[in-house]
Amino acid sequence: MIDINSEIADAITPELTRIAREVGRPRRVLAACGRELEQQVKKHFTMRDATPNAKGFPRKHFWANMRKHTAMTELTDTRAVVSIDSPELAHKLEGGTIVPKRAKALSIPLSGDAYKAGSASLFPRPLTMVNRPGKPPLLVETGVIGKSKKWHIHYILLKSVTHRPDPDALPKPETISQAVLARGRALLDRVLRARSA
Repeated sequence: MIDINSEIADAITPELTRIAREVGRPRRVLAACGRELEQQVKKHFTMRDATPNAKGFPRKHFWANMRKHTAMTELTDTRAVVSIDSPELAHKLEGGTIVPKRAKALSIPLSGDAYKAGSASLFPRPLTMVNRPGKPPLLVETGVIGKSKKWHIHYILLKSVTHRPDPDALPKPETISQAVLARGRALLDRVLRARSA
């Protein structure tokens, strides 16, 4: 589970503390700001999900799934916590090396059909391994067109894959900070207007 509050807390805590003191009900301020934080993260995931797959493969809607796993998970008089319950997102944020756990190699999709199926074990048609001296093996689908045997490459088999961190996995801290502070200030304005009415 990823707690994204720590990225922005230092920048906005003093201002939110002042707002909460003026409003007189810290939980009310934190509830409003926590909801804003949750909305900003979900909005970011919606925008990411609208971006086409870089390789033109069928969409799996990874970011829409991250949106579903985002929620305010704690609210007290001193904090509101928004969490994203997803190990996959942690890998997007940190990057790292993936190695096979139950097989000898990772099957990396090279076609839209393979990407849609996911693992080679889930591919809907028979595949044949093609060994290549000094190069990683391929999993191919074979067929005959006319008098020729044709291959359609679906996977490459690798011992490991290293991913770089995705700098855009979460919204920028300054974007979130501005939106959360704006929500807190708007709440304070409403409270002050009500008191003076």
